[in-house]
Amino acid sequence: MNRAAATRPSRDSWLDRFFDRIPVAPVWVGAGLSLALIGLFLALVTATGDLARFLEGQEAWWEARDGRLGVLLALLAGYVVAARRYARLGVRSYLAELRAGLDWPRRDFEAAARDLEHLEPGRVRWAGLAGALMVPVLGLLVDRDPLVYFQPGHWGGANSWVWLVGAVAAWNGGCLFYAVVTYGRRFSSLAGRIPAIDLFDLTPLAPFARQGLRSALPGLILLSFFALNSLDRGFFWAVGLMGTLSLAAVTAALLLPMGGVRRRIRAVKQDELARVDAAIRGDASGLAESAIARRSGAVSIADLLAYRSFVQSVREWPFDAPTRLRMLLYLGIPVGSWLGGAFVERLLDQILG
Repeated sequence: MNRAAATRPSRDSWLDRFFDRIPVAPVWVGAGLSLALIGLFLALVTATGDLARFLEGQEAWWEARDGRLGVLLALLAGYVVAARRYARLGVRSYLAELRAGLDWPRRDFEAAARDLEHLEPGRVRWAGLAGALMVPVLGLLVDRDPLVYFQPGHWGGANSWVWLVGAVAAWNGGCLFYAVVTYGRRFSSLAGRIPAIDLFDLTPLAPFARQGLRSALPGLILLSFFALNSLDRGFFWAVGLMGTLSLAAVTAALLLPMGGVRRRIRAVKQDELARVDAAIRGDASGLAESAIARRSGAVSIADLLAYRSFVQSVREWPFDAPTRLRMLLYLGIPVGSWLGGAFVERLLDQILG
């Protein structure tokens, strides 16, 4: 980071200032917002008569596109607001873990981590606008006829609600995407300043992987949202576009924070292999800076060959066992949503039929 960035005071967004002032966990704020939005949606469709239309039609209310989207978008809007806060809290938490696990000197660590969580307000707004602009794109992919927007009665209570709340959720989604990508790139750069890497124990580097997993979770939730709508034939192109974009975002969010530390691990491995190779060829000083330098006088060729195999086998990605398990569980979220949606629909058809 340059000197200007290091000395610039960090300006929290209005969302962060809001969360800083209330003694409530973000998950409850998001849940409360979702419930409030669902309540407003029910009041709106009741007042406009759309609720009666949902209930009197031949299809169940969850099969009516406007009714289903009204509820799902309310849930998504509350989640994205909470996810923006958790993204920043995760950065702070994982930085603290790195500081403790790597025995990083305080002054050097603060110089490396300073301003990492700061986001430029102007760029956040542009990212939010880009997210909001996805709403009309998705609307056209679902409706596939722009003339439908000019038909009398189209902009009823439920349909207007879907567009309005969808724009709010998409705005926050764009801001969240910018945040996780920015945090990921800065975490990757931070790895270049790690004092030392111990090939015998990569556990202290796990926060890089956990940062990637936390960053990837919103993209998986968005995939789940579209998976719940995938049984609606009108969503085919929207699911295809957003599924592709979500998978790209999940991949970038997952890998970006780990890119720098993976390069560091690979470089340390290559340096250590070069030292061992030099010792195998008979260079008496080959192990002078090796991790086994203190044992260099007692190792045989067989020991060196075994140690060389160990160094080659050291993983280059900072995943520990709990992180790998968490990743598998996360990847099951969109699949579970699709299967769960199909199962619930079939079960309700059987019960009501």
